[in-house]
Amino acid sequence: MSKQEKIKVSAGEDLLAFIPHIVGYWPENSVVCIGMRGKALRATMRLDLPTGSSGDLDHFADVAAGQLGSDEQADGSLVAIFGGPDWTDPDDFAFQDVFDALLDALTREGLPVRDAWYVGRDHWRCIYCVNPACCPWPGYSNSKITGSFVSAELVYRGSTVEESPRERVPSMTAVEDPERAAKVERAAEPVKGILGVHGTA
Repeated sequence: MSKQEKIKVSAGEDLLAFIPHIVGYWPENSVVCIGMRGKALRATMRLDLPTGSSGDLDHFADVAAGQLGSDEQADGSLVAIFGGPDWTDPDDFAFQDVFDALLDALTREGLPVRDAWYVGRDHWRCIYCVNPACCPWPGYSNSKITGSFVSAELVYRGSTVEESPRERVPSMTAVEDPERAAKVERAAEPVKGILGVHGTA
């Protein structure tokens, strides 16, 4: 972006509004890490939320930190976890282990986490803040993200947020001409066995 095109991100909802536009869709069951250089945003990376043992989580976090750390100009990071249910219990954060592993790995990589958020189905909140006076439970409505200044500015500039790939792929690959599809399937029948063994070679 040129200087004239820069957008000021000043609040949590502004940063979170930026993510679906840069990723292309509203993330689900995802971790989004953003590198920073001073106050400027750098590379953005989205990963599926990990499952498994603590060893798996450590490996996941090391890979994420290593990828983000490939930007040698970055000196900090931001983390957003897009889970399913809202975080409603201050003493029970379902993704605490994931966040702790990322926190450690990014710090070791020289990219300390400057802020972090959890985005649930309907509400979002800062992971660091459990004070109901400034961060009410279960958080702020996600409409605060979609209605933010940054979201409006990006839409004004022509950016759109599409459906997730899981929703788009079935419609993109749906058969529109069943008769033609049946002809193709019949024509491929004699070579199915060969292709199954040898691929397309």
